[in-house]
Formats: sequence, C-alpha cells, structure tokens
Amino acid sequence: MKRKIISVLFAVVLVLSLSLVTAVPAGADGGADRVTAITNAADRLVALQSTATLGLLSPPDFGWDWVVTGLTQHSASPSGANLYGVTALGLIDAYQVTGTTAYFTAAEKTADHLLTLDRSVDSAVRIYSFDYRFLVEFSALSGNPSYEAHALAQWIVAQTVSAYFYADGNQEQYYQWCLDVAGVSPGYAAWSIGDVGLAALAMGDTSWAGNMAAVLASHLTDITGTDDWRFIGWGKALEFLNAVDSGTYSTEITSLISNLTGSQNTDGSWPGTAAQGTVQNTAYAVMGLAAVGKADAAREGADWLVTNQISTGGSIGGWIETDSEEYSENDSEALQALASVVPVTIDIKPGSDPNSINLKSKGLIPVAVLTTDCFDASTIDPETVLFAGAEPVRWVMEDVDGDDDLDMLFHFKTQDLDLDEDSTEATLTAYTYDPLNRLIVGKDTVNIVPKGKGK
Repeated sequence: MKRKIISVLFAVVLVLSLSLVTAVPAGADGGADRVTAITNAADRLVALQSTATLGLLSPPDFGWDWVVTGLTQHSASPSGANLYGVTALGLIDAYQVTGTTAYFTAAEKTADHLLTLDRSVDSAVRIYSFDYRFLVEFSALSGNPSYEAHALAQWIVAQTVSAYFYADGNQEQYYQWCLDVAGVSPGYAAWSIGDVGLAALAMGDTSWAGNMAAVLASHLTDITGTDDWRFIGWGKALEFLNAVDSGTYSTEITSLISNLTGSQNTDGSWPGTAAQGTVQNTAYAVMGLAAVGKADAAREGADWLVTNQISTGGSIGGWIETDSEEYSENDSEALQALASVVPVTIDIKPGSDPNSINLKSKGLIPVAVLTTDCFDASTIDPETVLFAGAEPVRWVMEDVDGDDDLDMLFHFKTQDLDLDEDSTEATLTAYTYDPLNRLIVGKDTVNIVPKGKGK
C-alpha cells in the first residue's frame, strides 16, 4: 500500500486536522512521555529565541544561537542565518501536537522575519532550503498565503541569480559543487540536496524535485561506511526519495532502510562519528524511517531521544551532543523526530483476554485503535493501515472501550495476517491524514491457537 504524500499546500485540510489531532497517546506505549518531551523541547526553543521581550540581542532578529550550551536566553550575538527554518519547523510540529499558542507565536515571529529577507533587493541575502519548507508549512498552518508567496518568489529569484545551482537541469552541478567547492562528504551532500529537493516539492516544483531525486539516487553509492555524515544523508535521502516516488526508487529505498536499520545501536540510537553527534544522527534516521513506515526502528530511536533529553537544570528540553555541546538546530531536529512517530494504544479482539487467534480461521479479526486524552483515532487515514502486514477490509468509528469517545475499529482477514505459531504480539501501523502525516504504531499481545497448526 502506497503512503499518501504530504502536501502542505492545503490550508483548509490542515486547520481541520489540527482540530482533531492534539497530541500523541498516553499509556503503556509511552505517548505521555513523548508529549512531555516535545513540550519541553519547544519550551526550550521559545526561551532561546531572540524577540523583543526575550534575549540580549538588540534589536532582536527572531532567530537562535547555534551553540546554546548552558544558555537560558539568546545571547547578544546575531542569530545563525541558516537556523531560522530548520529550528522553527520544530515549533510547527510542537504546535500541531500540543496546540500550545506560544509555539505558534514563536514560529510566526520567525516567519515574519523571513518575509523581510528579499534576495532580489539584497544579493547578500540567502534563503535556505529549510526556510522555504518552513514558510510553506506555516502558510498552511496560519491560513496566510503571503508566507508561501514569499517562498515561491524567492525560489524564482534563486533560480535566476544562482542558476548554476538552482536552474532546473543543473542538479548534478549542485551535487558536484557540494563535493568540490564546499568540500563536504557525499553523506553531507545527500542531506543538503535532499532537503532542497523537499523544499522544491513543498513549493510544487515537481520537475525540479524529480530531477534532483534522480541525481541523488545515482550518487547514493558514493556514501561509504566511513562517511561521518552517512546517517543524516541516508535519513534525508530516504525521506526525499519516498516523497518523490516510492515506486520508482523502491530499490534505493530498500537499500537505505537496510543501511539504517543495520547500523542502529541496541539502545535505539545511531552512532556518533568524528564529525557528527548521536542526537542529530538519530533524529534524521528516525524521520527517514518514519516516512517509510519502519515503525519499530523509528519508535526505538524516538524512545532513545526521550530517554536522553535534558531533564534537570536550566536547559530542560534540550539534548547534549557527543561533543558535550547543545545546539538549537539539533534540539529542533530531535523534536521533529519525536513528532514523526506516534505511539498509540490498540486492542486486539476487544473484550478478549487472551487475544487468541486461530490462523486457520477464515473469519475476521477486530482491532481497535483507542482514542485517548492525547490522540484522536478519527485522524487515522484507513487506507494506510496495516496490521501484521494485512490491510483492513472494513472499519467503523465506535466507542470500543466505553469511555464516551469514539475509537476506530478495523477488521482484518485472519488468513492475511503475517503471524505464525510462535508470534506473541502484533503491530498496527498507519499514517494520520495529511498534512500532519504522522506514522502511528501500536502493539498488543496475541495467543496463537492451536499450537503446531499455524501457517
């Protein structure tokens, strides 16, 4: 089943979705901890932003310091020019998950600042790939088309002023420039061009994105097992190629999944390298794997991020990297990773204990995804649901657990389930409706009967 591609251009859908999804679920699946981690991270980003009332920078520039180790507010130094979009994307995610107005307001300050940057007026201005994506997403979130219009206008300027990189057809030159002039590794280059490709896709430039995807796919083998930037490159490439065309790039996607899952530590993280920290590596691996529905690996990585978040002192909500520093960008990327995979509570054969399944049965197995204080089951896109590898044959909204809210009850053909006599649990995965498009994952126990006669 092909996952629906996110489109941040549909503001009406976004507003409707936000009225339905408020947060990730509570309970045994760790949703409450996930919400707390997202909230703490977003609070940290808000506190560190340069605004008229926060920080030491005057006048404020509405961005962030890069290194924020030990800081409780923005320093007197200007914000990093390349940090606006990538950091504010985390605020969008936090607002979508929690509904906290302060996160929307902080993101709006960044968006308004980006509106003042115009490369057609000042050639020194640079709009970064994350800035384009942020502006388009915030335009949908706010219902204000001026943000998207500005992103599109600046994209056209970039294609004219910097045609060597941005003119459609020059994507290979862009990649080679990353290696030969910028001097970065193939892994870093994959991360960079992959995000530019996602920006183009968000702005509707599917031709440019498609041509960049072809270039990226042709250079994936350039990334070796000794490349310090391989994990962020693989993660971003996975997200981008899947968004462009999961069918065309199925071979590359399979290889990228193998690279990432084969490199994951037993604690759920991805290794730090000489030039790259464990937090950022893990964040991009999680986002890439969540994009293609690799629920177990993505959730384990997200769990590691929750466990290793700063929980005491003046830096609550951030993450300390392998080099013992905290970075605003990495804090936001970890937040985005947490928001990309949503643990939910499921109930196989509601009312049954144990959840016995006869694999020879030609009947149906009911599985409920429960609405909780932190998750609304009505936001699930039923066409993306898989339970033990099977697609549902029907579904309905009803109060399964008697708590006066509506849960989503699915039915699956027993013969379609990828289970055997040794199975003790089963997993349901799905995506929420566009444009939130979160991967959800829930597990419950099963009892296969009779033993010795399963498929």
